[in-house]
Amino acid sequence: MGKRKQIVNKNRAKKQKRAEETEDDPNSSPCTTPLNEDVLNIVAQFMRFKDLKNCRLVSTLWNTALTPELRRRAKITLVCNFSQQEMRRNADFLKEFQTWQGFTGCANFGSQCAGGRTVTDADSPPKPMVTKSTSIFAKKLQFHQIEATLRTNWEMDLLQKMLLNSTGVLQMFSFAIAAYPEQPISSAAVEFWSTHTFPKVTKVDVRMDGHRQWASSFFEHFLKAFPNVRRLSATLGGISALFCTPASVNAMRNITDLKVMLYSGPHTRGKSLQLISKFPGTLKKLSLTFIHISDQAIADNPDENDVSLLRNFLSQQSGSLERVQLLILKYDGTRDIEIPRFPELKRLQVYLMQTKCNFTFEQPDQPGVYGDIDYSYNFPKLQLFLARDLARSEGLSGDSFKSWFPLNTNDKKYICQTLKHFEFYESDTVDKLDSGKLEVDYFRLPKLFPNAGNTYMQGIKTCTRIESDRAMRQRNRWLMLASQ
Repeated sequence: MGKRKQIVNKNRAKKQKRAEETEDDPNSSPCTTPLNEDVLNIVAQFMRFKDLKNCRLVSTLWNTALTPELRRRAKITLVCNFSQQEMRRNADFLKEFQTWQGFTGCANFGSQCAGGRTVTDADSPPKPMVTKSTSIFAKKLQFHQIEATLRTNWEMDLLQKMLLNSTGVLQMFSFAIAAYPEQPISSAAVEFWSTHTFPKVTKVDVRMDGHRQWASSFFEHFLKAFPNVRRLSATLGGISALFCTPASVNAMRNITDLKVMLYSGPHTRGKSLQLISKFPGTLKKLSLTFIHISDQAIADNPDENDVSLLRNFLSQQSGSLERVQLLILKYDGTRDIEIPRFPELKRLQVYLMQTKCNFTFEQPDQPGVYGDIDYSYNFPKLQLFLARDLARSEGLSGDSFKSWFPLNTNDKKYICQTLKHFEFYESDTVDKLDSGKLEVDYFRLPKLFPNAGNTYMQGIKTCTRIESDRAMRQRNRWLMLASQ
């Protein structure tokens, strides 16, 4: 007890000494010395956006110091759709925007924006109220992101003014044409893309309903205006517009991320795939969405069809691809969909809807021969695999995904050792997982992907144990009845 009392007295003396030293020093405080504004400005650069918002509540000093960094990262979307409500909102923001210098501005522009008043060329020149509202877009602010949906010539002119005003900061540009008139577009609008560049833009999205007569000349130098673009997204008419001229195709050489939506109808069969097969670059990420795919021969080339063109395009890019997303909304045909070898692929997503087909895979040491999957050869670096049947189908043993998940779990070529994350969903998979009542067909998945330890696979393993216990109890019950 005496030794313990000595230690307590010693600690008490140390505390008293520190208290006396603090009282003698006018610059010290019993609490931690508060961080000054300069230090907080540096610390703010390493905070998450959510933490920045919370830390502003600490004190007035912290609020003052963190606000510049918060506003620099803030994303403000202004809508210019020529509606009365949005015009008033933009006018109110214009009064205060001086305090938001450096913010990440996003412009949703065009009469086709949600809730917008549809305008036509009859509104040109724009009414005074419209002109006053759009001045904030064309003259006052610089935007990091611009999403434009156009239908008139004067909207195109206004958009190009917005682009010029945001040349130094623009990073993403989404361009859609909806119900645009068929008459030739102005020569100034065509020349705009060949005379201006936007060096910071890395992502471009082009959408167009159908094909326009003026599209080839308008889009010929479109991508040249974005020399550093790395991610390109195009849908339907946007594909034919961008791939229509050699100059436009050559401007795609630096693109590494391609996202396209294709439609193969009776009159356009194979044309979209023929166009994207001209892609000159080396892709690391690819997202393909097919709205109706068929194995019927193409009119001008009976030896080709959608399936063969898809295989050829995937083979062309398979050596460099690290991420692939394949979505087939409808498949009319009986031919197998052939998948080449992907030596660098790490993430794979396959989604099917209204599609009943069989997949075959490139065979080792047999170029041009396709058969059963061999994960160690076809996908040697695969780490994530997401598969989903978007419509009600026959289940996991159906033709659509049977080739991906073979029944024979003893053959080593069917087992993927590198996979860390796996998910497969049908329309009722979530409910069955929650209730612990999955079909027996699912129980082979942990054997095919033994190193996948995500929540989905843990759920299947739990259901497997429940089913195994139930089967064991039933077996014991039958044995007991038989012995009686």
